[in-house]
Amino acid sequence: MSTGVPGDERATDTGAVHDVAGRCGYLPLAIRPAAARLRARPSWTVRYLAERLCGRGSPSAPDQRPPISLGPAAAVSFPAIPT
Repeated sequence: MSTGVPGDERATDTGAVHDVAGRCGYLPLAIRPAAARLRARPSWTVRYLAERLCGRGSPSAPDQRPPISLGPAAAVSFPAIPT
């Protein structure tokens, strides 16, 4: 996962990057907003983002939401794409 900021060292935690990508179902359309969220919050680490994506982030955070599974949506959407 690239944060899009040259020299941003947060993306060096490969384990956390893998966790974020996995929580996004390895779907580019899910990874992109996660990366944008990280880019918009310079104080966040990739590990913190991964924890928030699985519901272990700060409970006092105003934008805390339950985790969402994109797998079922993808399973329905992908077969409908014309080839």
